[in-house]
Amino acid sequence: MKMIEFPAIQELVAETKQDAIIRFLRARFGVVPAELEQDIQRINDFATLNTMVERMDYCTNPEQVRELIDLAGEQSPPAG
Repeated sequence: MKMIEFPAIQELVAETKQDAIIRFLRARFGVVPAELEQDIQRINDFATLNTMVERMDYCTNPEQVRELIDLAGEQSPPAG
């Protein structure tokens, strides 16, 4: 059975994942560049956020996180 999709709930889940990613990166790297934080906050696609959660532990610096965002975005299906 497919769950009914509510935009407000989807937005809340995306914001929660974004926050968790940023908190993880702060704990790992200390300061996270503001531009990187803003880019993470713009990601609303669950597949991209999930890919980041699954793979960001392998990143050894913020630049690799940037590459992960780019790669995850390329692999996500088009919206719509």
